[in-house]
Amino acid sequence: MIFRGSGGSRISHRELSTLYSIYDFGFAGIYFAFTLLYLHAWRMRDALDLSAVEKLETRYITGRVFAVSVFGLVAASLAKCPGFHRGAG
Repeated sequence: MIFRGSGGSRISHRELSTLYSIYDFGFAGIYFAFTLLYLHAWRMRDALDLSAVEKLETRYITGRVFAVSVFGLVAASLAKCPGFHRGAG
């Protein structure tokens, strides 16, 4: 277990909160990079000769990956809330 392992070092609730924040910011960053890639594809839609279906799909996926990146930022913010480490473990 993380908190009550036999021997070895244990991680505190504050350290776990920091670990979750780092993970969540990385998660958000990766999906934000995907968002930027899809936005670039949208801007280049004429040069890429996208069909109507591909244009719709590009717009839809852009919104979805942006929403996932926002979710990662919200999760990182919640991980740093004072009540987060009181409820864990």
